[in-house]
Amino acid sequence: MECPMKEWVPVTVMKANNDIKAKLLERKDEIQINITEHNNIATALMASLGLPAKLDATESSNRLPDFVWGRIQEFQKAGGMNRAGQMVQQLSQMGAKASSALKEILYHLDEEKKQDHELRNKYGRDWGCVPSENITKNYKTEALKIFDFMAKADESNKTLETELQQNEMPFLGLCASRDDISGNIPMVAEPSDPKLATERNALAHALDALSKLISDRQANFKKYWEEIEKTDMKDQIMSGLMSVEKATEMILSEFKVKEDAILENLKLQGDMIAAVNTSEKA
Repeated sequence: MECPMKEWVPVTVMKANNDIKAKLLERKDEIQINITEHNNIATALMASLGLPAKLDATESSNRLPDFVWGRIQEFQKAGGMNRAGQMVQQLSQMGAKASSALKEILYHLDEEKKQDHELRNKYGRDWGCVPSENITKNYKTEALKIFDFMAKADESNKTLETELQQNEMPFLGLCASRDDISGNIPMVAEPSDPKLATERNALAHALDALSKLISDRQANFKKYWEEIEKTDMKDQIMSGLMSVEKATEMILSEFKVKEDAILENLKLQGDMIAAVNTSEKA
């Protein structure tokens, strides 16, 4: 018969193991925030420079880059301009229904308050209920906040509808074929132009380096996170070969090497972004 105490772990050991895991997870969260910030910076930079679409445009005989055409295809498959118009109308209708329901709620709150005042004036001290406005104060406050939020949302919906109407023709143009859309795009200088070729190659190299940096960062962080999840120091602590302090010091030291590698990757991004900017402005 198997010993029922085989899997038993002392509370102190369990706590020590959990404390080690908690420290690692805390450090992991800090690094993840740092990574997200750097990824957002890199993404915003490429978007502001029109990358990678701009690079695709110089490397392809088709004036409509694959990256841009992919987005247009998504728009077309989703229903194009007709679907966009329907969604805007649905937003307006849903907003109107929600606004009507909220107004009804506010009306009933006001009516309840009015009736409470009438009964309080009629029965005086015999009307021992808590004043209506005291009971419904929080509801009224939240309802007014929602009312203000919905008013702003309604303005945004109207702005969206107006912009959609004003730009109806360009949006309809996105429903055309790739060849038709490409035919309306001005020609760029031929890639055979030595100056353009040099600039394109420099930009491509800088962009590839930045993309690889981000890819390596994500892969390293994923592996780092997985190893944290698998970390379990209970056996080492229970063996008596090392103290809790020693076990904590050892595991944190091991993970610090991995953390330093990720942080070094983040530091390199500044140089990569500078290279992309320099190549793009050349």
